[in-house]
Amino acid sequence: MAVIAVENGLQAWKILEDLMDQIDLVLTEVLMPCLSGIGLLRKIMNHKTCKNIPVIMMSSHDSMSIVFKCLSKGAVYFLVKPIRKNELQNLWQHVWRKCHSSSGSGSESCIMTQKSTKSK
Repeated sequence: MAVIAVENGLQAWKILEDLMDQIDLVLTEVLMPCLSGIGLLRKIMNHKTCKNIPVIMMSSHDSMSIVFKCLSKGAVYFLVKPIRKNELQNLWQHVWRKCHSSSGSGSESCIMTQKSTKSK
């Protein structure tokens, strides 16, 4: 399993275009430079192949309008920062089950994460 970390939404989109068949999950911040997480989510959901990749949004802003906007546009989950350890464990178990139930081979796969320069 590998993680690809990028600093903005445009870099994430470029990687998705190049490696879409190797990406199992996108974890993205809502607020990012160049292309927001919501903009990235929109691009993913409008792409015929990428739209099958689960997208998890995260933000320290937990207003219902932001959460609803992300989920209604296709995100599968919304994490509120700071992220608690048990949330990550539950999320990881979900990803592991999905990867192993769909492939059955246990082969290597990628999880793409995205970080805003502000969160470093």
